[in-house]
Amino acid sequence: MESVKWEILNKNKNVDIVKTLLTNRGIKTKKQQVEFLDPKHPNDFRLKELKIDKTQVGKTIRRINTAIAKKEKIVVYGDYDADGVCATAIVWEALWDLKADVMPYIPERFSEGYGLNAKSVEKLKIKYPNLKLIITVDNGIVAANAVSTATKLGVDVIITDHHEKGETYPKDAYSIIHTKEIGGAGIAWVVSREINGVFAIDQLDITAIGTIADQLPLVGPNRSFAKYGILTLRETKRPGLREICNLATIDPKTIDTYHVNFMIAPRINAMG
Repeated sequence: MESVKWEILNKNKNVDIVKTLLTNRGIKTKKQQVEFLDPKHPNDFRLKELKIDKTQVGKTIRRINTAIAKKEKIVVYGDYDADGVCATAIVWEALWDLKADVMPYIPERFSEGYGLNAKSVEKLKIKYPNLKLIITVDNGIVAANAVSTATKLGVDVIITDHHEKGETYPKDAYSIIHTKEIGGAGIAWVVSREINGVFAIDQLDITAIGTIADQLPLVGPNRSFAKYGILTLRETKRPGLREICNLATIDPKTIDTYHVNFMIAPRINAMG
């Protein structure tokens, strides 16, 4: 049996338990402790802090604005897990509010699988002849073949993703917003913030669901999304979320990470 090294706690009764717990979790400096216990609002995180390329964000916003001005068809291509569904809703809502001609699309798990693929792109182009722009959320960073197919069909692809880059890079993408600091819903929220400003504040409820459901470490910006998102979730006016709470016998005023992780997110995942 492997021996365990024990460290006896100081018998001093004045030990700060909270500080001890934080230190044991690697949160040692005063700055780290303040950021953990009282995270700043998501609006206060700069792109640089999130390790998001400002140039790529600029290209993304300009292309979206062009599509809206020209009334081009836009498809937000998501994923069927809670993070992907929430990310899809975030970008779709932000663009719909700007009067864009936009549709959400969640691939069918068994026939289409995960992520943007060539067959789905071809199917979407047939369904929407005026399709000129696809925005991926929570997927796309490894979809080089699908992006190439879209480009040949005259469709620009904007990728937003947080997953690991693969061996093949989607070099034909119009722009790529990629970071591993936050999840798919988090990146989608940043896009919403950049394109539609204050509108994004009310989307923090579903941003929190996506962030917590994807099992991301709740530190830094993810902790911010969780804290302020849960506060928004407790007051949400979304009929769907309110009905989920009703079915799960959750009092919205008491929602915390437990309710999101084990009662709300699984019900969203089940739809995929």
